[in-house]
Amino acid sequence: MLGSPPLINSCVNGSSLELRVETPEAVTEGGAAVLKCVTTCSLITPTFIWYKNRHPLTTKTSINNQLRLQPVSSEDAGSYICAVQMSSVFSPPKDLIVRYPPKNVSVSISPSAEIVEDSSVTLTCSSDANPPLQVYTWLKELKYIGTGKTYRISNIRSEDSGDYTCQSQNQFGEGRSPAVNLNVQYPPKSVSVSISSSGEIVEGSSMTLTCSSDANPPVENYTWFKGLKTIRTRESFRILNISSEDSGEYTCECRNRWGKRRSPAVDLNILYPPKNISVSISPSGEIVEGSSVTLTCSCDANPPVMEYTWFKKKQLVAKGNTYTISNISSGDDGLYKCKSINAVDYRYSAGVTLKIVAPPRDISVSISPSGEIVEGISVTLTCSSDADPPVEIYSWFKGSAKLGEGEIYSVLNISSEDSGEYTCQCQNQDGEGRSPAVGLNVLYPPKNVSLSNSSSGEIVEDISVILTCSSDANPPVENYTWFIEGGVSPVGSGHSYSPLQSGSYYCEARNEHGAQRSAPITLILKGGHSITLYVAVAVGAGLCVIAALLILALSLRRQNQKKDKTKTNKSENQEVEGDTYMALDPSVRASDVYQTLTNLRPDHPVTVNTSVSSDYENIETLNNKIKTSQC
Repeated sequence: MLGSPPLINSCVNGSSLELRVETPEAVTEGGAAVLKCVTTCSLITPTFIWYKNRHPLTTKTSINNQLRLQPVSSEDAGSYICAVQMSSVFSPPKDLIVRYPPKNVSVSISPSAEIVEDSSVTLTCSSDANPPLQVYTWLKELKYIGTGKTYRISNIRSEDSGDYTCQSQNQFGEGRSPAVNLNVQYPPKSVSVSISSSGEIVEGSSMTLTCSSDANPPVENYTWFKGLKTIRTRESFRILNISSEDSGEYTCECRNRWGKRRSPAVDLNILYPPKNISVSISPSGEIVEGSSVTLTCSCDANPPVMEYTWFKKKQLVAKGNTYTISNISSGDDGLYKCKSINAVDYRYSAGVTLKIVAPPRDISVSISPSGEIVEGISVTLTCSSDADPPVEIYSWFKGSAKLGEGEIYSVLNISSEDSGEYTCQCQNQDGEGRSPAVGLNVLYPPKNVSLSNSSSGEIVEDISVILTCSSDANPPVENYTWFIEGGVSPVGSGHSYSPLQSGSYYCEARNEHGAQRSAPITLILKGGHSITLYVAVAVGAGLCVIAALLILALSLRRQNQKKDKTKTNKSENQEVEGDTYMALDPSVRASDVYQTLTNLRPDHPVTVNTSVSSDYENIETLNNKIKTSQC
């Protein structure tokens, strides 16, 4: 705590007392530092009290306002406060910074337990220094090996054993740690067998086999093998009066607490075919389509193997002790064997199976039923693919819109809106793929049959109006047929129709799947005394036929006028008009004269005046045209 409540808190002149501490910006260890307690006014014989890190410095009380530290040590660094005795006024804290070279340099080892070969070891250097920015230098047996606060040895070897020190340095000096020893332990290695007899080993002679090894800690036990059979458990053994039954491969196995290692085989002049044949696959694990895989064949044989050959099932695929398959595909999967041959015989390895994993491929969509698809039936889409591992998720799309999931997608009571391109996306743990698009072309009878009128209303001048029939159908409409309400027979055919008389007209659209009629449209033709016929002034015989038909119509009207000349002009005009329409109306003719006329040349209209006073003039005019034409 900072002390008891004060008795005096003001200056001699009555003003408020304020204090502050003045320190050097920084001081180096071993030098001197003077701290001053500055007041804002005069005090009568003040006694100053000093605090470090809020604890009173009982030995640092002074009558003057200075606190002198000499020599300065790193322990003097901290926060200082000054006060006046018998006052509750304290200065704000002020830090004293002491700079010093590294000290207490030490090295720690992680892990701290026994260090075994092939493990990783980290040496960490630590020290106390100000400023903390330091340079760390690592030495092994006093030879420079690296820098940095830590020194890491990955996959440590026996050669890394030895004494390590760390040297830490800043701008004010340096310090070095005590040496730490790395004792790398390792299982036996460099195991070898020596034979006392050099050259050929003759039956009946004697020989000694000796095993040696490098190990830390030293080898605890030795084991001798002939082939795979244990025969001795000592460092060396002697064979007296050697016989052919002693021929074979001899190896020595050394063991300590960290493992064991076997020497290369020593052959006592034995001849035998390959054995212990094995095949390794690199890389190990799953084999992904498109990668490269290497098969390696190894075996024990005396004399050495002369040839390696590779077989997939019973087919020869390669030679050599390694077989590399680049850009592997599903066609490369299967059972492989390696055949090893020496001068004595040959042997096959056990079969190894290459199983290729790949994202789905060869994705296709089948449609059932396979023939024409007519609106109203049910259609099933089935997705299939070649995938290993098998497909986990099937997703269906129409265009870019997702429809659902599952191997099968069914559309019940199919409609024209279901037409479009469908794709199936297959996914397994190795990726995904999508099928080519298949089109659903839904066939349906005409629908939405409607009429359009070339005029602006129901009441039209003369007979120049054209009605057009339109429909939605798949396949397109084959026949358009025109009817007038109240009539029994069709009045026309074709996509467009020009009516000859007032009435309500409708059209019927038909394709191979059915028919539909439009709503009727009512037309009132006015003008009554003229009929505009869109007649093509055809070349040759066409013009003759047209003129003859018109003359016939006018002649019939003239004969009717002579028979009924007692009737009124009004009645005569109505009868003539009616006869003319009877001659041109396709509903009462054996052949469609009007349709024939309009099909010849609809771009050359000919107007025939049907009034009584102009009959002869029209006939004469037509006769003149016939004479001048090339009929």
